[in-house]
Amino acid sequence: MADERPDKLKAQCERMLEEGESILLDAECSVYRRKWPFPQLSAGRGFLTDSRLIWIRRWAALPADLLRRMSIPDVIEISLSQIDVLRRERWGLNSFHVRIGSKGNEYYYYFGRGPYPLLRRNPEISEEWFNRLQTLARPKAPSDSKQ
Repeated sequence: MADERPDKLKAQCERMLEEGESILLDAECSVYRRKWPFPQLSAGRGFLTDSRLIWIRRWAALPADLLRRMSIPDVIEISLSQIDVLRRERWGLNSFHVRIGSKGNEYYYYFGRGPYPLLRRNPEISEEWFNRLQTLARPKAPSDSKQ
């Protein structure tokens, strides 16, 4: 019998869910945020429910005060009703990220399949997430898919 390790990030997300809320999509996900003077980049997992997008950062072997200085959050929660930017954009030859803006913050999500740290099947996974987000979020600003 294979040794199955507990899925700590999914368990953490499940503890955050409200009554009646369930996970619709789950993927490995790196998040990038443009910020001066240094951009922020971190690896974790994305979880989509019918009302919000939850990203949880993977544990990093960096000191906590260094993480704070780099402003890498442990969790990013975005209410789907407050999304005002939603775009799927090309990132390299056969790679895409989903650009999501809400309440003045903008993040670039790079979705894929694991096992961590690999992110495979990015084009298909990003398309699936973009389509589901587009259906659920109905952003105030026009969405577009740049392919």
